[in-house]
Amino acid sequence: MLTNRLTSVNYVKKRLIQNIQRILSKEVLYEEMQYFANK
Repeated sequence: MLTNRLTSVNYVKKRLIQNIQRILSKEVLYEEMQYFANK
């Protein structure tokens, strides 16, 4: 029971980190596109 909870917490952390990285990379891509569009 306890190990299941720990693994699920680790899973949620991994998912959160992946989502944050995806959002950050999207924002970086968007900013770069804006930069090139304004040139």
